[in-house]
Amino acid sequence: MKLAALVFCLLFANLSYAWGPTGHRAVGAIATKYLKKRTLKKIT
Repeated sequence: MKLAALVFCLLFANLSYAWGPTGHRAVGAIATKYLKKRTLKKIT
């Protein structure tokens, strides 16, 4: 699942570069929140 998350992040990072810096930050923030929630659920 970690590999899938990494691929997911890389894909979104590449897509967001086409939208510019603002899009990159927005997608990065969403991806970070999503991954943190998923990680916390797995740990606890």
